[in-house]
Amino acid sequence: MDFFERQAQARRRTALFLVLYGAIFVVVALALFLLVNVVVYVCEFAFSLDERVFWNWGVFGWFCLGFAGFIGITVGSRFFQLRGGGPAVAEMLRGERLAETGGDLRERQLHNVVEEMAVAAGIPKPDIYVFERELGINSLVAGFGLDDAILGVTRGALEHLDRDEIQGAVAHEFSHLLNGDMRLNLWMICMLHGIFSVHELGLDAVRSTWGDERDPAGSLGHGYSGFYGGVFVFVMGMALIAIGYPGYVLARIVQCALSRQREHLADAAALQFTRYPHGLAGALKKVGGWSRGGRIDHPLAEEAGHVFFVDGISGTLERIFSTHPPIVSRIRSLDPSFDGGFPVILDERARRRSQVIRVPEIDIPAPSRELLPLLERVQVQAIVAAIGQLEASRLERSRTILERIPASLRQSVRQPEGAAAVVLELMQSDGGPGPSGLAPESDGRNDAVGVPESCRTLDRESRLALVELALPALHHLSPGAYTALRAKVDRRISDGVEGGGSSTPSGAGLYALCIGQTVIHFLDRHFGRTSGPTRQIYSIGSQWDEVSVLLGALARAGEKDTDLAWRAALSALPVNLRNNPLPAPVPPGELRRAMDTLHCLSPGTLRRFMNAAVHCVASDGRVSPGEAELIRAFAAALGCPVPPVVAKVRT
Repeated sequence: MDFFERQAQARRRTALFLVLYGAIFVVVALALFLLVNVVVYVCEFAFSLDERVFWNWGVFGWFCLGFAGFIGITVGSRFFQLRGGGPAVAEMLRGERLAETGGDLRERQLHNVVEEMAVAAGIPKPDIYVFERELGINSLVAGFGLDDAILGVTRGALEHLDRDEIQGAVAHEFSHLLNGDMRLNLWMICMLHGIFSVHELGLDAVRSTWGDERDPAGSLGHGYSGFYGGVFVFVMGMALIAIGYPGYVLARIVQCALSRQREHLADAAALQFTRYPHGLAGALKKVGGWSRGGRIDHPLAEEAGHVFFVDGISGTLERIFSTHPPIVSRIRSLDPSFDGGFPVILDERARRRSQVIRVPEIDIPAPSRELLPLLERVQVQAIVAAIGQLEASRLERSRTILERIPASLRQSVRQPEGAAAVVLELMQSDGGPGPSGLAPESDGRNDAVGVPESCRTLDRESRLALVELALPALHHLSPGAYTALRAKVDRRISDGVEGGGSSTPSGAGLYALCIGQTVIHFLDRHFGRTSGPTRQIYSIGSQWDEVSVLLGALARAGEKDTDLAWRAALSALPVNLRNNPLPAPVPPGELRRAMDTLHCLSPGTLRRFMNAAVHCVASDGRVSPGEAELIRAFAAALGCPVPPVVAKVRT
C-alpha cells in the first residue's frame, strides 16, 4: 500500500467513524429519552394525572434536537480547544516544548533522531514536546497535517530508552504521521468527548453529592436544599451513568476497532524504516518491565488513548477495550524468540535529572560539489512509489545529508530569526555562480543573525533538508516578523524570475518559488491566513488550467527538451488530456495561485499529478541531482513528502 492509498484509507476511516458515531448518538438518545419517559410516567402515576404523554415520537424528535445541541456544544468546545493542532494537543496533556538548543544528552539525542528521520522522509521536522510529569514510557504524534505536527515523548521514555529504542519509537510515530492518522485521531478526541460527557456528567453529579472532607457542605443532604435534594441529584447522576455507559462502551469499541490495526501497521513500517527490530522491540520490552508501564497520569488520557505509542491507561475494562494490541504480541511480531520475560527497570530519574551533559557540536565541512554524481539513472515509478515510504536506505542517506550541513547552519535554523534568514538566503542563491544567475544580496542583515557564507554553497539536496529543519522554528515568529518574512519571500521569487531572464521561472527560479510556497503553506494556517481553496479536488481535468501551467513550467525548467518533457507528462495523464498543447509561459503569480489550488488535491488525484510531474522531469530516463531536488521541492510546495531519491549512478 503506497502513500496515496494510505491517505485515502485514512479518509475512509474518518467517514466510517462518523457513521458509527451517528449510530452511537441514536442509541444514547434513545436511552436518555427512555429515562425521561420513565420519570414522566412515575409522575403521572404518583399524581394521578389523566393526560398520558408516555413515548411521544414528536417529543422524541425535539428531544433528539436538544441532545444534538448538547453534544455539539461539548464537541465544539473540545475542537475549539484543539483548533491549534498538534501544539494544542500537547499543551492539553501538559507537554512542554523542547528547546532546539541546549538540554541534556538525551534531549539532544532525541533532536538528532527526529532530524534524521524528518530528512529521510522528506517532511518538515515536527516540534518536539516532553511530558515532564509523565514517568511512564510513551510517545505520540498529533496535528491536523504536516504543517502543525508535533512529536511528544514522556520523561519516562527519555530516561529509560537508549538511542536505538528511541529511534524505534519515533519511527513508529512517523508512520502514523505519514499514514494520515493524525487528523482522524484529533477528530476522535473531539467526538468521543461528546459521548463520554454524558457518562462524565453523571459521575460529576454523584461526586458532588458526596463532597469531600475539605468541603462538607457539598456532601449529601447539605448542598442541594436538604437531604432529599441530595438524594434526587444522586439518583439522577446514577441514572446518567447507567444510560451513558452503553454509549461509553460503544465509543470505546469504535475507538479500539479503528486503532488496533493501525498500530500493527505502524510497527511494520517502523521496522522497514530502521531495519533494526531490536530497537522497537526493546522499547516495548522496557514498557512491559517498567513498573509504570506506559501509563499517562492525566484526566484526558482515556479520550486521547488512541494517539499514544502504547496504552496509557490501566484497568480491567481498559485491557478489554484497549486501543493497542497486547505488548507481548507486538514484541513477538518483531522478535519471534521472545519468551515473555521483561527486563527489570530501576528508577534512576532523580540521579539523571541532576546531571546536565552538554553535547559538543562538531562542524563537518561540506564536500566539494565535484564529488557529487553527475547523472543518476532512475525508474520513474520508483520515485512515485518512494513518496511517504519509510526505508532504512533513506535513513542512512539522511545522515549523510545532515553531515554535509555545517553545524553552524544547523544551529542557526533552531532559532526563529536564524531560520528566517537561512530560508531567504537559500531562496536567493543556488549554490554560488550557476544557472540561477542571481547575485547574492549582502546587506549584512543575514550575517547579523548567524548565517555564514557556507549557506550559499550547499548542494540542493542539503538545501532542501535545511529548509525542512528550519520550518518548525518559524512557527515561533511574531505575527509582525512573519508578515515581513512573507514580503521578503515574495521579493525573492520575483528576483529569481528576473534572474532567469524571462516571465516564467528558470530551473533555479522555480526551485526558489517552490521553497517560498512551501514556507508560506506551512505557516499561513498557523498565523490565521489562508492560501487558496480548502475543498478537495478529485479530478485533474476539472483543474486543467492549473495543472497545465505547473507541468508546463516544470517542462521548461528541467534540463530536457521542453516538447519531449511535455509529451512525457501528458503520457501519464488520462487519455482525454493527452492532446493538449504546451501552454504559454505565465508569470510567477499565476504559478503560485495554481499551487494554492492544487494543494487541495485528493490523495488519488495527487498521485496522478505527481506521476505526470516525474515523467516530465525524467523524460529521457535520467534524472540529474539538480532535477531530483527540483521535483522534491515541487512536491513539497504541494504538501507531498518526497524523500531523498536513492538511485544508481550512471556509468
